[in-house]
Amino acid sequence: MKNTVICTEALKGLFTAHQDVDEVMVFDKRWLWQKKMRFSFSLRHKFDIFVDFKNSFLPVIAASKIRTPFIRPKKKIHAYLRYLELVKKVAPQPAKRKSRIIAPNPKKWDFLSSREYLFINGESNSQEKMYPEDKFKEVIETLSLRFKIVLIGQGKYPFWKKYSHKNVVNLSGKTEIADLFYLLDKYAKIMLSIDSAPLHIASYLNIPTLALFGPTDSRVYGPFSDAARVISKGSFSLGDIAAEEVISGIYELSQSLPR
Repeated sequence: MKNTVICTEALKGLFTAHQDVDEVMVFDKRWLWQKKMRFSFSLRHKFDIFVDFKNSFLPVIAASKIRTPFIRPKKKIHAYLRYLELVKKVAPQPAKRKSRIIAPNPKKWDFLSSREYLFINGESNSQEKMYPEDKFKEVIETLSLRFKIVLIGQGKYPFWKKYSHKNVVNLSGKTEIADLFYLLDKYAKIMLSIDSAPLHIASYLNIPTLALFGPTDSRVYGPFSDAARVISKGSFSLGDIAAEEVISGIYELSQSLPR
């Protein structure tokens, strides 16, 4: 069976590196409606099974024999469980292994040492999800006295792209999403992150993680891992979380790890 993934340009690299994906097709919601229609009808009768996580009309237009339903009950459960329910409707047998993401050039990261780093991600496409830079600076500089730190992220914001400090390796803007699977799996001892793709990669890999949440509901979109802890004040602003609380959270998480 051939597996095809339809995704955004930002996720193309991830699925290209996925061991179980044979084809990647890019869809952009910013396209003009004519291009969207051409793309949609190009899928007609192309797939036997169509799993749609976005609740769009694509499965209907594609006329797939087996497809996830368009009308879905609203349940306030974790997004992972909601997506899993959708998959079970068309593929009831659970997978017996976790999929692998193959890093394009793993040797480029050999300058890092063993699995002993605290990885930190403070970037998101949504600024509302971001922790204030002055507080993150305090967190990083304090934690760097006890941990070797690796900064990851898009490198979209100057603070993160240009940040430099003793005992800190800055990889912001220098990694593809497939690289993050390799780096976190091989070198991360602990992860500190806001709500973002790197957070959920760490969760998938079951890396001990401290997650900072503000506007999004951690009960629905938080890390799905027993190794993760969440700090949330139940308010819209992440700025309500004190830097001292984040620092203490990392210390406590570190002390709970097997020695």
